[in-house]
Amino acid sequence: MDIASQAAVSGRSSLVTQALRHRRTAVAACFLVSLAVGWLAAEIYRAVNEFSFRNTMASIAQREAASFHNRTVVGRGMGMVALAGQSDPTIRDAAKETDIERAKTQRTRHAALHTLAISAGAEHAFVTNKAGLITADWDYRGVSPIGQDVSFRTYFKTAMGGTENIYGAKSLSTGRRTFFVAAPVRASSEPDSEIIGVVAARYSAVELDDFLTHDPNVTGMVVSPSGVVFAASRADWIMRAMQESSDEQVRAVNASKQFQVLTGADGGFLRLPFSLNEDTVRVDGRRQALLRYPINWRDTGGDWTIVLLADLQAAVPLARRVAIGLATALVAMISLSLLLSAMHGRARQRAAELKVRESGQQLQSLVDNIPGVVFRCLPHPPWTLLFISDEIRKLSGHPTTDFLDPNVPRSIGDIVHPDDKVRMAADLERAATDLQGDNAEYRMIDASGQIHWVHTKSKMVRGVDGGPSFLDGVIFDISGRKQAEQELQEAKEQAEAANHAKSLFLANMSHELRTPLNAILGFSDIVRRSPGLSEAQRVNLEIIHKSGDHLLGLINDVLDLAKIEAGRTQIAREPFDLSNLIVGVTDMMRFRAKEKGLWLQVVQASDFPRYVVDDQIKIRQILINLLSNAVKATENGGITLRLDVESGPAERLVLEIEDTGVGIAPEDQERIFEAFVQTGNVGARQGSGLGLAITRQFVALMDGQLTLASELGKGSIFRVTLPLQRALPENLPEAAPEKGEVIGLAHGQPRYRVLVVDDNRENRLLLKQLLEQVGYLVKEAEDGVAGVACYQSWAPDFIWMDRRMPVMDGLEATRRIRALPGGDKVKIAAVTASSFKQDDFLLLESGFDAIVHKPFRTEEIHSCMENQLEVEFVRAAPPQVEPVSELSWKALAALPEPLHQALAEAFTVLDGDQIKAALAAIRKYDRELAAALGRLVDNYDYDPILDALGRTSEAMP
Repeated sequence: MDIASQAAVSGRSSLVTQALRHRRTAVAACFLVSLAVGWLAAEIYRAVNEFSFRNTMASIAQREAASFHNRTVVGRGMGMVALAGQSDPTIRDAAKETDIERAKTQRTRHAALHTLAISAGAEHAFVTNKAGLITADWDYRGVSPIGQDVSFRTYFKTAMGGTENIYGAKSLSTGRRTFFVAAPVRASSEPDSEIIGVVAARYSAVELDDFLTHDPNVTGMVVSPSGVVFAASRADWIMRAMQESSDEQVRAVNASKQFQVLTGADGGFLRLPFSLNEDTVRVDGRRQALLRYPINWRDTGGDWTIVLLADLQAAVPLARRVAIGLATALVAMISLSLLLSAMHGRARQRAAELKVRESGQQLQSLVDNIPGVVFRCLPHPPWTLLFISDEIRKLSGHPTTDFLDPNVPRSIGDIVHPDDKVRMAADLERAATDLQGDNAEYRMIDASGQIHWVHTKSKMVRGVDGGPSFLDGVIFDISGRKQAEQELQEAKEQAEAANHAKSLFLANMSHELRTPLNAILGFSDIVRRSPGLSEAQRVNLEIIHKSGDHLLGLINDVLDLAKIEAGRTQIAREPFDLSNLIVGVTDMMRFRAKEKGLWLQVVQASDFPRYVVDDQIKIRQILINLLSNAVKATENGGITLRLDVESGPAERLVLEIEDTGVGIAPEDQERIFEAFVQTGNVGARQGSGLGLAITRQFVALMDGQLTLASELGKGSIFRVTLPLQRALPENLPEAAPEKGEVIGLAHGQPRYRVLVVDDNRENRLLLKQLLEQVGYLVKEAEDGVAGVACYQSWAPDFIWMDRRMPVMDGLEATRRIRALPGGDKVKIAAVTASSFKQDDFLLLESGFDAIVHKPFRTEEIHSCMENQLEVEFVRAAPPQVEPVSELSWKALAALPEPLHQALAEAFTVLDGDQIKAALAAIRKYDRELAAALGRLVDNYDYDPILDALGRTSEAMP
């Protein structure tokens, strides 16, 4: 090859190498640009979603702050403490006290503060006098600080200034964080009367920690005016100072004795790892949105602050951002590759123009895909639009060109609601001069007249000269969020109205049910003691009286439903005889079943315990509710009560009620446990629909489970399992000695004059007969006015006063009698149908000496007068239960095998009918043995019979 040829080959090789080098450079550039576009798309997606998430969290945080404000500043505790300081005479009396030794002996004040603490849900309540010395208190731990000086405390000074307030602090002695609700105690009920002391209630700050701990992606804090974290959902932040607090400021906080800021291993003060002055912070490597809301606790040091941190990375997952970025980068890479191919053989200028056009299209596509209206306008009125995205068409109903065409004078301000135009103009002015930008919410009206709520965010853009050049912003439609907030508020108002209506209903029904029930129980008790009654009549009256007692229990449980829903019902676990309870309930329910032609049988496992530790009142009510429900739902067949023990790491008691009734449809099997809900045929429904609702809540309170299995036409099975704690017979409390019936006044007693004031004729007649039988002189009055008049003319020694009466109620009548000559000496007892403890407190404060609740028992009336008048009675000897003798047990062992077997089977299933039949058969064989067994059965004392049956069975061949 000649030199020329070699040169040509060398030249071509050099050109190919250069072309390859340029192509590699172009591919590398395309790759980097694609990555940049992907990163930009991911960042825009992150920014838009974070913006939306931040707005949503702001709304949620605002509701949380409002809820926190309602819980503390205007909550039940503040209301109860302020009311006590204004009107409670016992607390007013404690505030006047100056003798500390005498203050320690005043138990009435202790009781009043106990009531205040329970009502306000506090752990401690106390009263100080004007000097700041504690003169009365109640503490759940029994520690009394009477005599302690709290005059230096901020809450005392603020309350003495006439302002209710809340104050948080950490005890230097115990290390417990507490907050105090304090209010002034005034000399009289007049709102402008002299302040004579302070009443306060103390709460554990753990309540605030629990309130803030509700979302794993949200961290909450309550910060004091001095910059210390008082409560938080993160325990390691509590008692930390702010990042921006200096050492001198922290030392001042510690010196105030309000808090003790934590120190680290090196002795330095511990601070939060971020500043509260920022909107976005980084905690544990994750970005968090920081939201702050002031809480006015009326602290002289300033507002407290509730701070919420929302995890931004949880709202915008990294995997999704990476996927969007990679997809965008891939699209960009493909687009740029096509662009490079198109550039081959064309001019560089043409290629540059094409690239600019492609980039513009990509930018427009990104803008169009943003879920909101993007705009740019001049930074001064009339805010001429330079650009607006197509999303404005969806929001306003007008085309984009209407806002950009100078021949069509339409601006964003034209579609803003007239009431919001002035505010929108002021916000735009502020955004045009503030580098921080502006956020605002307005109403806009679209072309069809529909109103949209929108959230706008705008910010000024400076030009090269440093002056304002443009105003860029974005508009989001938040109508859905506003509608949800409105619906939430409406639902809250409806719930409050329903709760108020329910309280009124329960209060009225308490009086309407207990008043006639009082007459039923009272007259049945009088008649069953009358001589000359046949055995059948006496048995029937016993049934009426027992059923009335049962109805009273049901009424009490229905009235307790409000306490259950408010979380005020507690479990009282004590040792008791479970077998006795079951026999009593099944005997009562077997009578109801017989009336419908149904059978009721009990199937008991051999290891089912007789003595347990639990709340026997609630277990009794659970059984009554479920058995009553089974009887109501069954027309043919019967009901089976199975008693068993479920083994495992921890034993559980099993109560299973199966019926052969109509069954429950699948769609109703959850609704049936709701209050006031009944299913099935309307004509066949009975009761109030509360039984199963109360049962489920009782079972839940007792850490148990209630399940239902049912099939239409075949019946239902309700299964209750409860934690089992066995007891021994010696664990049972000893029964109080039974008093004999009152026959009359003891010899030498004066003829006391007793006035009965009640608008219900039956109740007056009942009390009159009870009292006259004993030997009292009795007069009646039908209302409070007549009662006051009778007191003035007759001067009784004792007055039975009804609480609710027309014309004048018992409270007003008692006040007037107490104001008359001798009215402070007469004994007055209230007869009320109310079951609420706060009503008892009001009655005692109004001048009553004692309270008896309807329906009352005869012994309650006699005991009350015995205590108040110190009267002495002649009583009959209490009935004695004769034990079964040893000779009778030998006779039991001598029974023929068929009789022995029948008796054993009857007591195995605890079937009342079988037991009666077995005793009737034994009576023909051995009357003495049958009588001894019958006495035990009448007193539900089955244990000796079961033990004897076991011994005789072992002795038999």
